[in-house]
Amino acid sequence: MTSDGRAFLFDNSEIMKTGVPEIKWQANISTPVVVSGVPIYGSANYAYIINNTLIFSIGSTFSKDQNKDAPIEHPNGNSLFAYDTEGNLLWKWRLDGYAGECALNDRYLVIPIAQNLVTEDRNVHGVYVFDISKSGGSNSKLVQIYNTKGITVSADISPDGRYIAALEAPSRLDDGTVLGEYKVHILT
Repeated sequence: MTSDGRAFLFDNSEIMKTGVPEIKWQANISTPVVVSGVPIYGSANYAYIINNTLIFSIGSTFSKDQNKDAPIEHPNGNSLFAYDTEGNLLWKWRLDGYAGECALNDRYLVIPIAQNLVTEDRNVHGVYVFDISKSGGSNSKLVQIYNTKGITVSADISPDGRYIAALEAPSRLDDGTVLGEYKVHILT
């Protein structure tokens, strides 16, 4: 995934023949759009592969104009997009908050969520768990939500999927109020 919001899948078998990987497909996930004269984009955060599903995590919305804040969220900001290896969109999910680096095994995708930088919604803090092996869209794959008061900055999952560890950190509001605390959460 590139910083301008394009996702690619390369066929590396061509490297052996030509020395250059072949682009199998490309998707414009969070490329810039102009809103009220301000170009905004959803930051390209992470890419994951679980079995034959490619998952792209899009982060917060930013303005390409360094002198202006983003007037609204990018339509695909703070979202997950799942594709098959042929480039077909399988499902997508609006996170409503900022996803840190996800944890995964061969079945589960675990997402630590912090507040959305544009909307500042703090009710979304927590850990979200998707079972990628389930059929259907994102709602059928979402199997657990564990909310925290502070931001969830990190998470990991045991290889057998039985345990999830998440790190919570306090979130300080503009008025000085502190939500949450430094804490390790163990989920089963």
